[in-house]
Amino acid sequence: MRSLVARDLQKRFGGLVALAGVSLEVEQGEILGVIGPNGAGKTTLFHVLSGFLPPDGGKVLFRGQDITGLPSYTVAQLGLVRTFQLVRPFAGLTVLENVVVACTSARSRRLSRGRSLQDRAWELLRQVGLAHRAAEPVDHLPFGELKRLEIARALALSPDVLLLDEPFSGLSAAETAPLLELVRTLSQSGATLVVVEHKLRELMQLVRRVVVLDFGRVIATGTPEEVARNPAVVRAYLGGAA
Repeated sequence: MRSLVARDLQKRFGGLVALAGVSLEVEQGEILGVIGPNGAGKTTLFHVLSGFLPPDGGKVLFRGQDITGLPSYTVAQLGLVRTFQLVRPFAGLTVLENVVVACTSARSRRLSRGRSLQDRAWELLRQVGLAHRAAEPVDHLPFGELKRLEIARALALSPDVLLLDEPFSGLSAAETAPLLELVRTLSQSGATLVVVEHKLRELMQLVRRVVVLDFGRVIATGTPEEVARNPAVVRAYLGGAA
């Protein structure tokens, strides 16, 4: 079953073509990787899929429903949720309070099965390995733990599909390892994930299928091994000779 489908997505910023007919399909329960060089259109793709930007053409189908052009808050309440590369927690609040705020959404309340906001927030903090930080001001968290907090806040909406925007960006090896394990655990529990990432080694440990963008177009789709051997990918992304 396809959880998310993009059909011929197009997006322009003046004379700049950011998406030039991007199509992809995400199967329920899979982790799909999206890679490409800087300026390939990866972040714009996430913006369009999640409703932060309307496309200039094409369609987005989520669980069979046409959500093209719907605002981001509506898309999130339907269960298509994203994280951001630049984490922006609620400054001045504790770690627990940051997650409680996320749990106040209509979708989270509807799916909480009668649990209190605090109980749900504690559950999410335990899931991402931050329960021991619950009472601390969010400003005290190192960057790696802020990334996990970002995922906890996204999980508060019980997403059917979670879009992860460069979850490993800016992290040391020591910070990356627990986050990599968290994403793997989410997948093993049945979550459907789409991951944009520049760190290929980490991404290829997670995914079985990769979509490669370049200049707003899909230039390759396949297993990590297949795209690594693709001459177009070598030229566009890896910088080698085909």
